[in-house]
Amino acid sequence: MERDLWLLWAALAISLYYLMHFLRRPSGNGRQPPGPRPLPVIGNLLDLRRGNLHHTLAHLARVHGPVMLLKMGLTTTVVISSRDAAREAFTRHDRRLAAHTVPDSVRVPGFFDRSLIWLPSSDQRWKTMRSIVATHVVSPRSLAMVRSVRERKVRDLVSYIRGRAGQELDVAQAVYGGVTNLVSNTFFSVDVVEVGAQSTQGLQHAVEELIEHMNKPNVSDLFPLLRPLDLQGRRRGATKVYGKVFRVLDDMIDRRLSEASSSKTKHHDDFLDVLLQLTSTGTITREDLLRNPGIMAKVRAEIEDALGGKEEIEETDATRLPYLQAVVKEAMRLHPVGPILIPHDAVEDGVEIKGYTVPKGCSVIFNVWAIMRDPAAWERPDEFAPERWFLNGTAEVNFRGKDFEFIPFGSGRRICPGVPIVERVLPHILVSLLHAFEWKLPNGMSAEQLDVNEKFTTANVLAVPLKAVPTPPGPRPHPFIGNLLHLRGGNLHHTLARLARIHGPVMRLKLGLTTAVVISSCDAAREAFMRHDRRLAARAVPDATHAFGFADRSVVWLPSSDPLWKTLRGVVASHLFTPRSLASARSVREHKVRELVSYFRERAGREVEVGHAVYGGVLNLVSNVICSVVVVDIGADSATGLRKVVEDLVELI
Repeated sequence: MERDLWLLWAALAISLYYLMHFLRRPSGNGRQPPGPRPLPVIGNLLDLRRGNLHHTLAHLARVHGPVMLLKMGLTTTVVISSRDAAREAFTRHDRRLAAHTVPDSVRVPGFFDRSLIWLPSSDQRWKTMRSIVATHVVSPRSLAMVRSVRERKVRDLVSYIRGRAGQELDVAQAVYGGVTNLVSNTFFSVDVVEVGAQSTQGLQHAVEELIEHMNKPNVSDLFPLLRPLDLQGRRRGATKVYGKVFRVLDDMIDRRLSEASSSKTKHHDDFLDVLLQLTSTGTITREDLLRNPGIMAKVRAEIEDALGGKEEIEETDATRLPYLQAVVKEAMRLHPVGPILIPHDAVEDGVEIKGYTVPKGCSVIFNVWAIMRDPAAWERPDEFAPERWFLNGTAEVNFRGKDFEFIPFGSGRRICPGVPIVERVLPHILVSLLHAFEWKLPNGMSAEQLDVNEKFTTANVLAVPLKAVPTPPGPRPHPFIGNLLHLRGGNLHHTLARLARIHGPVMRLKLGLTTAVVISSCDAAREAFMRHDRRLAARAVPDATHAFGFADRSVVWLPSSDPLWKTLRGVVASHLFTPRSLASARSVREHKVRELVSYFRERAGREVEVGHAVYGGVLNLVSNVICSVVVVDIGADSATGLRKVVEDLVELI
């Protein structure tokens, strides 16, 4: 009986909210972005029901245009799907769009309101944390300080693979573990995973569990009126996982303090984001090379000419390999780690992209998968062609978000602060593995049989709490569920890209009772980041992250206008990612990389799950850099300890 009363209350609340939402829609004098016609209550959720979201959005953008409006339940989203629209957004409205849409799952007290990711960029805490990251974490001096740590972890990864030479190896799992240990050693001086392990454990498992909570569609984000009920338990589940993560991290810090170490441990809430970017991109890069043996031969020839018989590869060696750098950028262009950026919020009126008005309170989605395949920016955009990076000055294009045809880590004030680490570690790992081994596909598999299609895992695309606004184009939504059915089947980013080809690079979708705008072109992304960065700087906070006060204390989920976000961002910029900080830990990183390489070397000739091994290696690298401890057994078959906690957390989100 009680359950029936709750359902009745929920139905009445939704109906009342929808009626008020309809009656109070702003008339607006601006031109509304086109988009598919939404259904009552659910908006465009059914338009998003098939395939990967970024593919679906790109498909809709081709119909409705590069600036498209979608209704996600009772919220509104604008999708940007072209280079020109992205340029306009980032150059003209960077401040207005600098906020991130905060998913309800991350609205954990003490997390999202103290997170560099979720705090608004106008918040003093965000400015402080961003400054700390820029000054002490990713500055050239900081990166140089920990260079030896990164190089050591890459050598560890190579050693692991060498130990399995001749065997079928899960490269992705090995590299994932290796990169995880690299990052953990960079920040904690400990290994947190066992490279090559078949299952996750500890912190890694908790983080993966948390990400899972954030990735799943959440009714609380689509219908904000139901947020207090947490009907799917996303926030409650995330709260438990946050507790695990905090306990593991607290234990690391307590051990360091008890050892009376002279070094100062710094905690960076976003180190996992850097880990995933390094891991996923590295795996895709190698798969692209296996599918293109001619390009693989060119890369190996360049490595041989430049490095010869050098046994231990250093980070600086990769800077002498322009073709390898082009391969890395081309792989990231085709297969961005996050095919859809964390949704931005328009925090002010006055955002206009490609002639369309994006009203205050609307969520803006940048479909970077579509933006970096924009035919207006690239010839043969779907082809893997590293040579394109040597034409027409494209060799100068980098990861820094200034060239809107290539923004794998975003642009503007909410660009990923870990870009300097990615630029150093990813080429180093790739050149180390290609230099040490000959690679071939197992069981007579041909290059054409290798599947490089992505699995969409980016959080918060189906969870964007928004308000009713004038709509960009988009697929017609169904009642109540909106465009959810349009997103079913396949990877989300593929689905969004397919929809963007129909509805345009700025496309509106209805996800339940929320509205999302998907951006799928370079121009739309440029406009969003350059003109509305501040307005779109807020993040959509998944409900699962509102556990233990996590979302309101996280640099990830706090709005950029929050003083705590500014403080955290400043701390990261000033003390974690500075050239000095990174340089001081370089030997630790290099040592962990060497350990990973040694692990592979010991298994030469045998089948090795590369992704698992690399994942463990990277976790140990990060843990050694930060805490000087190994937290993961690279060869373990199951996840324990910190790795398990991280994977549990990722799964929840």
